[in-house]
Order: sequence, then C-alpha cells, then structure tokens
Amino acid sequence: MDIKAISGAYEGKLTGAETINGLWKQGGQTFPLQLRKGATTPLKRLQEPGKPYSYQETEVTVDNKGAGIRLVGTLTLPQDKSLYPAVLLLTGSGPQDRDETTLGHKPFLVLTDYLTKQGFAVLRLDDRGIGKSGDNYATATTEDFASDAQAAFNYLKNHSNVNRNKVGLLGHSEGALIATKIAALNKDIAFVVFMGGSGVPGTELLVAQNEVLYKAAGVPQETLQKLLHVRRAQFEAAASTSENAVAAETIKNLEEKLLSNFTPAEQKGLGLSDENTTAIAAQLTTPWMRYFLNYNPVADIRKLKMPVLAIAGSKDLQVPAQQNLPAIEKALQTGEIRSKP
Repeated sequence: MDIKAISGAYEGKLTGAETINGLWKQGGQTFPLQLRKGATTPLKRLQEPGKPYSYQETEVTVDNKGAGIRLVGTLTLPQDKSLYPAVLLLTGSGPQDRDETTLGHKPFLVLTDYLTKQGFAVLRLDDRGIGKSGDNYATATTEDFASDAQAAFNYLKNHSNVNRNKVGLLGHSEGALIATKIAALNKDIAFVVFMGGSGVPGTELLVAQNEVLYKAAGVPQETLQKLLHVRRAQFEAAASTSENAVAAETIKNLEEKLLSNFTPAEQKGLGLSDENTTAIAAQLTTPWMRYFLNYNPVADIRKLKMPVLAIAGSKDLQVPAQQNLPAIEKALQTGEIRSKP
C-alpha cells in the first residue's frame, strides 16, 4: 500500500485468516505494524459537541475562481439575526478535512463550537482534493492553499450576516503560515491567531524538528549531530537546487554517505536503510516540500499591523515553541507594529 499524499507505505504478509504482519515506512523511518481484522469501536470524545447545536450550521461552497477550484465546508452562525464578527479556520499540513480530523480527534469542530457560542461566525473548509473539495491535494503548495484561503476570506467578508470589518484568521501549523501570507496582503483583516505556527525558514524548522524528535527517542548527542549535519545539507539542497533530478541525486548521495558512518545496528536504531534512500529524496523534492523549505515567514510577519496572538505547546515536537515563539515575537516587534510580550 503506497500513500503518496503523505509519502508513506505499508508492506505486509498474511499470517492468518485475520492478521497481517508488516512494516510501515515514512519519513526515512520504518516501524513494525500488525493489522487485525475486526469491527471498530467509535471513541467517545467528551469535548466534541453533539447535535442538535444551539446555532445554525450550513454546508457552503467557496469558489477559488483563479484556480478554477470549488471548495466545500461548513459555516456556523449564532442564532440571533444580526451581523457577527467572523473567523476563518486554516488547517495544518497534510490532507485535512474541515474538522482537521487527526487520530480520532476533531479540533476544528471543537473550536467552531466554542467560537460560535461566543458570537462568532466560523468558516472551515475541506482542503482542496479532500472531502468534498475539488482538485488534487498532492500537487499543491502552501502558496496554492493560500489562494484557497484568500477566496474563503473574500467569501466571509461579503456574507450578509458577517461584519466585514471584523473578519479574522486562525491558522494551525501550516495554517499559521497561510494566515501570515494572507494577512500580509489584506490590511482589513481584523486579527490573526497562530496556533503552533512557524517563525523561521522551513529549512531551520525541519532541522529543529529532527533534533527534538531524535532527542526524545534517546539518540546520543554525537550520533545526533552527524545526522543533523546531513539532514541540514539535504534540506538546503532541496530548497536551493532548481532541477528536481539534480536535487534528488544530491540528497541520495548525502544519505548514502550518512549510512556509511553508522553500523547496521545504529542504522536500524535510527530508522535508516538503503531502501529508504530513494524515498527520502522523493519526499524532499515534492512541490510542497520545496516551497516549504524555501519560505521564510519573517518578511510577511513584519507586515502585520492587526492584533496577533501566537500560541504554542511546550511539548510540541513538530514546531518547537522555544524556537518559533521568540522568532514570531521578534518579527512583530521589528516590523510595522510593536507587540507587547
């Protein structure tokens, strides 16, 4: 099973009438995974709202005319008939539905319920190519998702029940980068909320992400530094080399050199293998990844004049708070507004 949208693959063997033993491969790492046949038991999430809701919920379509794409999502409105402040929710990286469903959780459904009960109109959309939205997710970049967000912002701003002067953005992870790009272009955005957003170039973020993930896995410091040195070189090659084939070859050569520095036992402990070399090169040269590695949000954050709230989790291993919150704060303070700590 090859899932290209997340650069993941699973290969296994039937070991019985109802079991498969195999390996899951993703991001240059390999994990054992056993599958068993059986009925699923829906988990009850106490934080999720139950119907009937105390507010209006409508499925809506948003046309990104420039891209020729129709996006589908949900608009919620408080019950009383008046003009509301509004917020557009922007999902994180990876193919996401309008609820940002992840591992059985629906964070955007929970946020929508809370914000609507506080008097906000809330719009959340399936990513392009996901759920009911059109086009192909796998070929899109953050720039493409930003054009979708612009269309969604225009839709909200012109809705008959929305106060056009009080429309804001809330972006999670990559959604925070998208919010940054849109807010830099639209001075009439009322506010921006970054949840786990990045304030550094993509190359720097991925190096830091690798560092905290491998540290959490207990990788020794000397081994970690060897690994990070090669990963940084690979990220920079993917970001700066114009030709995909040339970038891929450079990345492969660096990975082979990395493998030669470790024993087979060390390679296994780090999730490295000859088989994954091509997969790593392919993952780092996708259109989305090349754009992400090249994009530095600082220039756009400096343009923001509206109120900005940036929050991050101290235990977040994907977008480390200690790296990104100070970078976002500094960019705001040295830009066109002055932010208080």
